[in-house]
Amino acid sequence: ITNCGVITIRPEFNDAPIAVTFMSSLIQQKYFDQTTCHRLTTEVTSFIQCGDPTGTGMGDKVFTYQKENLPKRSGRYRQGTVAIQNRDGISSQFLMFYEDTTLSPNHSVWGKVVDGIEILEFIAEGGIEGGSTDGKPVRTLVIERAVIR
Repeated sequence: ITNCGVITIRPEFNDAPIAVTFMSSLIQQKYFDQTTCHRLTTEVTSFIQCGDPTGTGMGDKVFTYQKENLPKRSGRYRQGTVAIQNRDGISSQFLMFYEDTTLSPNHSVWGKVVDGIEILEFIAEGGIEGGSTDGKPVRTLVIERAVIR
């Protein structure tokens, strides 16, 4: 549940059981509640990044494990894909792709936006502060409450 409406993500448990379990645990702990999606990319890649309670991109929980469910086609992430921001394993930060994007196949896909893609498109249409192509979105997206159903 966001300040802009509901975004529903269908988890891909069969393909990414570790990532889905990790994210589900964080949701149960209310880790994402009242957090701002801090990053938008609009030129080479097309995603909104969320999951950092500090809102800076520098604060997150990381769990080390082997990456799973990476894109098979040269890093192609389809519109609606939800993937982990991978560093040295799995991070609480995640990317929601509002358009088809090609990006290094390094980010474990753990879900798919099945409702609310128009919210992501609305945030993207607003652009980035300072007119950049990568940074803080002009339109704020806040995860007010994350729930598992």
